[in-house]
Amino acid sequence: MSFYINIFYTLVWASLRFTSTDTPKAKLFILREREFWGSSVSIIIQGKKIAELSQNRYIEIELPAESTVIEISRNIQEKIEVKAVITLEANKTYYLKVYRELDYFKDQLMLGRLGTQSALQELKHMKKYDFSAIP
Repeated sequence: MSFYINIFYTLVWASLRFTSTDTPKAKLFILREREFWGSSVSIIIQGKKIAELSQNRYIEIELPAESTVIEISRNIQEKIEVKAVITLEANKTYYLKVYRELDYFKDQLMLGRLGTQSALQELKHMKKYDFSAIP
């Protein structure tokens, strides 16, 4: 079964990665730093599950320059906790970070935008998500 899951993720990645070459592209990084909670988070872009991102990992993906819906959920809950719409512009790079907001009343996933310098510093200490690996 894990063979078929691997094939599925490879096909999804290929369908996003190899859309028409005429379409202007933007680069998107989604980071998840090392924290004290361990379950992976599902990254869903335009309704397609792209990755199950574990701690201290990031994904790098090229997408068409257009309005893009990004959804994130913890796999243990399987419900969408974050839904964001970002308009990607051609030939630009965007950095987003998944983090956890925790207080007495809530435990919630959040998605925030990072500046280039901050993102590059954090990326130095993270591992790139391997799309060919089984999530």
